Amino acid sequence: MQLQIRKIHQVLEEIHYEGGRKLDKPLRLAAVAAIVKNPYAGEYVKDLTELGAAGLELGPRLSRQVVAALGGPDQVEAFGKGVIVGIGGELEHGSVLIHGKEIGDTLREASAGDAPIPSAEKVDATGCAIDIPLKTKAGKYQRKHHQNFTVRVPDAPMPDEIMVVLAVSSGGRPHARQ
Repeated sequence: MQLQIRKIHQVLEEIHYEGGRKLDKPLRLAAVAAIVKNPYAGEYVKDLTELGAAGLELGPRLSRQVVAALGGPDQVEAFGKGVIVGIGGELEHGSVLIHGKEIGDTLREASAGDAPIPSAEKVDATGCAIDIPLKTKAGKYQRKHHQNFTVRVPDAPMPDEIMVVLAVSSGGRPHARQ
């Protein structure tokens, strides 16, 4: 099965001031979302193996693009992933896509990370937002990297679509006190 991509949405945010104080270095956050047709919208399918395998093409493409948005793996300190399934589908449709090796392993590889990737998943209406949890890409716990990056695509996902999101940041929370 090959996923039909309707669109790719990319966002890059730079934070220069937070809490009335200038950051020593701007914090950069990037996200890439792929809006794909949900081949199982409106029906129950017991075996979702084909849908999970479809991430083989999607994972590397999104991983390379989101890491490149920050300037390469050496610029990435934290990462996260998420999925919104349109209301015609099931949460499991999104889960099988983002929790397969095809998405997680390729984001870890592209960003030169080795930590588990935090995730968020939900079924919701077109235009809703999702908060992508970000945590350090290094295996060592670092509270300063715990933050969320909110991503919203106004016309997605449609009821018969899935929106897969990968996000990265160049650092931890602005002025983190650890």
